[in-house]
Amino acid sequence: MPTVIDMVGRRCGSLTVTSFHSINSKHKHNRQAHWDCLCDCGKATVVSGSNLRNGTTKTCGCGIGRIFATGARTSETRHCRKCKMEKSIREFRSVSLENPERRSWLCSECRKKDVSQYPCVARQRQKAHDRKKAARALALKHYGGRCNCCGETEEVFLAFDHINGGGSQHRSHPDRKRFVAMGVFLVETGFPEGYQILCNNCNWAKHAKKVCPHKINEVSSYLGFGS
Repeated sequence: MPTVIDMVGRRCGSLTVTSFHSINSKHKHNRQAHWDCLCDCGKATVVSGSNLRNGTTKTCGCGIGRIFATGARTSETRHCRKCKMEKSIREFRSVSLENPERRSWLCSECRKKDVSQYPCVARQRQKAHDRKKAARALALKHYGGRCNCCGETEEVFLAFDHINGGGSQHRSHPDRKRFVAMGVFLVETGFPEGYQILCNNCNWAKHAKKVCPHKINEVSSYLGFGS
């Protein structure tokens, strides 16, 4: 009987050896010891000792061991497996809340290219785009379809405005974050009060000067200051 190398407690890739399992007796000249292992994903598996020691088997098959990029890794840079380029560590998104240092093996640019190749992803994106577009058109129609300040009707120039201010606080509110776009939010919440339509110029002027210059000019003309 060959000498069994004790591997209990060893860490091999994503596997942790927990206990001895058995010795393979099927092959007369290759009787290997097998060990019970626990993968980082939580699944238990049985692996031969030689495969553990030479690095042939590093996971239970879940692929969790492939999340790390190949090549030299430092605290600042990493090599992407797909484009083979060394990039900043910030280009690789974290894949674990418990361990933020565990990052994807694809850079953000390659991940976008990789995901966009799937037809189902393209259909989902198109469906979401159509939903947002339809909701925006419906909300614009409900609130008048024109700028309440200058009367602009071109849909591309129009934006939704909080009449009493507080847009920044509203966008960060958890109830607002559930919706991907303002038009969807207005439709899904039943067109609440406190909103109006302004063109981008009037909306920005209201933010910068508190009052749009169109309103100031109207008051000046009415009082006779503009003549």
